[in-house]
Amino acid sequence: MTEKMTRVMIIENKSEIIREMKIHLEYLYCDVISVVDSGEEAVEYLRAEQSCQTVSDIDAVMPDVIFLDIGLNRSDLSRNSISLKYDAAATAKHIRKEWNIPIIFIVGHTDDDLLSTVKLDFPFGYVLTPLSTRELKATIDVAIYTSKIEAERNSAKKELIQSDERYRALVDNMVSGVAIYEVVGDGEDFIFVDLNKGAEKIEQQKREELIGRSIFEARPGVREFGLIDTFKKVIKTGKPHTHHLSLYKDDRVSRYYENYVYQLSSGEIVALFRDETIKKIAEDEMKKLQEQLNHSQKMEALGIMAGGIAHDFNNILFPIIGSAEMLIEDSVEGTTQRMLLKEILKSGYRAKELVKQILTFSRQEQQGEFMPLSLEPIVKEIIKLSRSMLPSTIRINQNISKNCCMVMADPTQIHQVFMNLIINAFHAMEDSGGVLTIRLQAVENPQVLQLPLGKYISIEVIDT
Repeated sequence: MTEKMTRVMIIENKSEIIREMKIHLEYLYCDVISVVDSGEEAVEYLRAEQSCQTVSDIDAVMPDVIFLDIGLNRSDLSRNSISLKYDAAATAKHIRKEWNIPIIFIVGHTDDDLLSTVKLDFPFGYVLTPLSTRELKATIDVAIYTSKIEAERNSAKKELIQSDERYRALVDNMVSGVAIYEVVGDGEDFIFVDLNKGAEKIEQQKREELIGRSIFEARPGVREFGLIDTFKKVIKTGKPHTHHLSLYKDDRVSRYYENYVYQLSSGEIVALFRDETIKKIAEDEMKKLQEQLNHSQKMEALGIMAGGIAHDFNNILFPIIGSAEMLIEDSVEGTTQRMLLKEILKSGYRAKELVKQILTFSRQEQQGEFMPLSLEPIVKEIIKLSRSMLPSTIRINQNISKNCCMVMADPTQIHQVFMNLIINAFHAMEDSGGVLTIRLQAVENPQVLQLPLGKYISIEVIDT
């Protein structure tokens, strides 16, 4: 395989040095592709070569290294009405900036002052005249190698900057919040290092307000929230963990969050989180609606079953009531037999009312007829029934006014309303016991529910 020749450009205006350079370079298997005597000509040449080549071919025609006379005289070149002045330093800076080609200075014995001025800015070396082939080769190799390393470093730096910009753009455009924490000790504290825009939006706090602050200072409820335990688990195991949906509360906010936590190679902790409050409320509401639907379906099924039972029970009651009525007509007034038959008939009528209630519950019976009604006997009857139904830990306190006026109502529905209220009170006191207060009294012009003026009956069922 043929060794690639090193392409060399010489910027020198002394013919004897140019001849000497060529002799040494040809011996070192270098290709002198251009010799110019001014910085302006060098720039013109490089621009011309660049414009004639495609991007992929530029490296094949441009010089690998440039030898530049450190004492190069200044000359003027007018381009587009702009006067350019190049000495050795200006030429080297221009070439390095535009093409990044390593520059080796040609230094004479009288150029020490110039060398000390430029060699800090151009660390690719220099050669002294008269030239030495060995030193020339070493300087070329070092210059090319140093330039390559610098190019790789600049490329890596550029890629790092681009990577950081991509990372910042990616993180800042995430809907989820991202928070990065510095770990203090073995997890005694966690300091905010960075946040993305998503976190700012979720927390309604600016990044600058949190950077450098302790998580315990900025998030007082974080221990109860449970996130610190997840942080410590990640530190201990080195594996990512999810802190599942939990309620975070402090004096500032009350929200549901879900966090995904992992640790960087630097030891910092990263938490990706979302505010799931709206979703949680919606799920709870959906669950409640589903429970209501299930309850409604159960009640509908129960109503259908109750309706069927009520119809069967009604068929059984019909001959009992009819037979009792006929037997009463045939019995003698004042006898024990007649009294017992009346009790049977009374129970039959009550059972008939119960059937009506069941049919009303199952929506198979239209609402009963309203009639003038005194609530006092109904309430007393319900209290009597309740005493046998409620446990001894619940005491009944009744306050039944005898001055209550008549009302237009359906006695079956009144009975049902009272029983529902008492059952609700029973459930509220089932575990702890207490006092059940039942109050019935007449009121006039009550200031509730925007009722029209007039006389009303107030019914109260109160549990403790």
